[in-house]
Amino acid sequence: LATVKVRYKAPEGETSQLMSVPVHDRAGVMSSNLGFASAVVQFGMLLRGSDHAGHATWAEAAAQARRHRGPDADGYRAEFVRLIDLAAALAAQRGN
Repeated sequence: LATVKVRYKAPEGETSQLMSVPVHDRAGVMSSNLGFASAVVQFGMLLRGSDHAGHATWAEAAAQARRHRGPDADGYRAEFVRLIDLAAALAAQRGN
């Protein structure tokens, strides 16, 4: 899919080192942490009215967060889903 190349130099070093890592196309099931993080990103872009939000919607962000909630011992992820729903209701009132 892509190759990520990073060049770095140790604090006391004289020469830089190149690190090259291939990124493979791994179509499959997303981990709960990655899926939930993508819902957080969608939510943030929608809140800001970002030009980079693309076709993101409040409903999709909430559905993504619900799908990937995973273990939630303290209830923070469930609370986040409620925040998305609240923001969607407020946006609907404002006509956004």
